[in-house]
Amino acid sequence: MSSEDHLRETQEAFEELDPHWIDIESLRLWLSTCDQNHGANCRQLLTPDNTVGTQPQWLVDVRHKCLTPAKQGDRYAALSYVWGDTATTPTTTTNLSQLREHGSLLSSEVTLPKTIRHTIALLEQLDIPYLWLDVLCIVQDVEDVKRKQIHAMAWIYANAYVTIIAADGSDADHGLVGIRGVTGPRQLHSNSVSAIDTSLKNHAPKWYTRGWTFQELTFSRRRIMFHKEVALWECPRASWNESHLNSVFNIPRWPVQLHLSAWPDIRHYLNAVRSYNTRQFTFPQDALNAISGLFSVWRHAFDGGFISGLPQMFFHEALLWQPEDELKRRVSTVDPNDTSPLPSWSWIGWEGPIDIETWASHFSHMNHHRIYSSQPFEVCSYQVIPTVDWFFYDPDQGDMVPIDASSSKYRPKTRAGQVLPRGWRLLNSALPLYGFEDIEEARAAYPLPLLSPPGSLVPASLLYCNTKRGFFKADRYKRHRYKGICCDEIFLLDKTGTRMGMLRVNSRSFYVDELVQNPLLELIEIAGGEIPHSSWITTWGVFNPDPNSRTYDSAPWPIVYVLWIEWIEGVAYRKGLSRVLAEPWKRDASDEVDLILG
Repeated sequence: MSSEDHLRETQEAFEELDPHWIDIESLRLWLSTCDQNHGANCRQLLTPDNTVGTQPQWLVDVRHKCLTPAKQGDRYAALSYVWGDTATTPTTTTNLSQLREHGSLLSSEVTLPKTIRHTIALLEQLDIPYLWLDVLCIVQDVEDVKRKQIHAMAWIYANAYVTIIAADGSDADHGLVGIRGVTGPRQLHSNSVSAIDTSLKNHAPKWYTRGWTFQELTFSRRRIMFHKEVALWECPRASWNESHLNSVFNIPRWPVQLHLSAWPDIRHYLNAVRSYNTRQFTFPQDALNAISGLFSVWRHAFDGGFISGLPQMFFHEALLWQPEDELKRRVSTVDPNDTSPLPSWSWIGWEGPIDIETWASHFSHMNHHRIYSSQPFEVCSYQVIPTVDWFFYDPDQGDMVPIDASSSKYRPKTRAGQVLPRGWRLLNSALPLYGFEDIEEARAAYPLPLLSPPGSLVPASLLYCNTKRGFFKADRYKRHRYKGICCDEIFLLDKTGTRMGMLRVNSRSFYVDELVQNPLLELIEIAGGEIPHSSWITTWGVFNPDPNSRTYDSAPWPIVYVLWIEWIEGVAYRKGLSRVLAEPWKRDASDEVDLILG
């Protein structure tokens, strides 16, 4: 059956539905059918992490309309919704005792928006005893507890009995519709099916644009979505709608790694960044917290954990992210001068699309994918060579901590006859390709450090290093348009006036038009590198080095990665990233600088 026929059949079935009220028995049937027939596929819990708390601390008691301490095994629903600017009474140390009293959530002293009140009433009809939602179930004024619960959100949503998604409206006071005895009636119409289908395919609901809802959807195994005045069900085994047909609708999700794996899958990481970073926040300073649940899971695989969203084990490669289109700087609403933890050197400090095709090419352990790959992007890797020692300040230790980019530990590639790290074996000497015992997805062009203790989640705002600095002229800029990429790129000239590289700018603003009038751009070295063939230099910017230069007669070609920076009160901030030829950089960039990068 074609998709058009399926839509037509669904619309005909919808005409038999009650146009005013959702059939709660249908929702009960979805839950019971999944419970009885789908088994572990839909109810397998995310493995607890003994190093951090992964249980909710508080739950809403649906029957008694109050907060209650969460216990192991409690059957609770989680709520995913758009908060917006709606007034809501948060749980604090001041009102916690009051909110634990039976009926307290019905008190005139407690302000709850419609979406929360309607969800509590819905769960009572579904006989689900508890509800988890952020504003009530996290004590908001105890920072240590709040941080731990935010890090546990992956487990909270993954282990929920079901997640209720309130996809409609621009804030939490929009509420649900069509629940008899709780809300007003709905109004189904003749084009409801096509409207729902188009809306979901286009990610039209505001709910899809909000930052916090990204990991809520990612980790929720069973979902009841309220959208366009109808209820939709989705779980790993089925998609249903109120017409009792297999649903024509799909709730779009992202292909990211949801289990505690020992393999640091950089493809999942890149896909998550691309999907997440276009999302918006009422409070931009929440950007790191709103994805920290995902990083809390991945820190078991990524040696060293994450530093402001960048994996420490791949730190040199991770610094080489590039915009896919214009980016907007994320600025704290608490204090515009406070960029913590929104550093310019991490994508987390910018809102907008990230070019993961270009970024992926720098993770050279994936080089084998260019030969056989069913991945969404093929990888022809540049070899990134660490030339800078990076540090961040750890307030717990009261000292500078070196960043350990451990992925390069076993480079250059291990050769036949050499002793391999424990657990690794050579699978294909021609590529080469290595695998790790008992981890099926572990495939790499060289071994990586695995089975390390869980890493940390570091919210660093500043990096420290000693590096090379140079001042170079800009020639002219152009609007780069290629495979969906639309960015400003600037030719860089060496001291002889020869093009030496191409700079891609983070954001398009007034200074781009005046670059050629700017006498010199200040650039700092962040890494070295090699590209396998001279023609590859044209894949990032369009410039050709001097073909008569003997330095570049044969592969690999040496290059240097540099940031264009500006200084604000003694701290440097990223404005763009460039890859330049190593020969003119080493000749003309003679300054050394102790750098603080914010």
